[in-house]
Amino acid sequence: MKSEFDKKAREWDKKERRVRVAKEIAASILERTKVPEGADILDYGTGTGLVLLSFAGRGGTLTGVDTSDEMLKVLREKAEEDEITNLSTAVIDIESARFPGEYDLITASMVMHHMDKPYLLVKEAEEALRPGGFFAAADLEEEDGSFHDASHSVKYAGFSKEAMQSMFHDAGLIDIKSEKVTEIVKEKDGEEKSYSVLLTIGCKP
Repeated sequence: MKSEFDKKAREWDKKERRVRVAKEIAASILERTKVPEGADILDYGTGTGLVLLSFAGRGGTLTGVDTSDEMLKVLREKAEEDEITNLSTAVIDIESARFPGEYDLITASMVMHHMDKPYLLVKEAEEALRPGGFFAAADLEEEDGSFHDASHSVKYAGFSKEAMQSMFHDAGLIDIKSEKVTEIVKEKDGEEKSYSVLLTIGCKP
């Protein structure tokens, strides 16, 4: 997965649909978690920071974590250009390493379907949250496998609400809610096809 996304880093933000969906996800997270000013936020699978940078200016720390250093380089460049000084980044594969601190909000957007063991991310998020903190994961709702083409490293064709809620529950999170917050429209065989994006949020007791 690392080399695949390294190659795409410089072109990642040029897709208007990708930027729109990230902004909608970030807005939905803020609306539903009501995370206060000064919160420390980590975004896993952050890429170029399309979701993470939507939280800039809130006074806390921003931590961007990804397996692709090239993606993180783009993120750091964007932060420097916008004079965002409370950002740090780390190259971490959560299936073999831990998060570098404690946080009030941990997010992951469109990353879990690329993971062999997505439940490990939910477990690590729960462990790295402060009491009362939130883990918010946005990902494809279970689909027919047509969203990605053969060039992508995909482990899951999305997730059902029940599957997401089960992972959150098993990790010890509470007050779990899962709902559609946006959709992605792609052209398939000359026709437009819509794919739902679920946002699942849980709280650490």
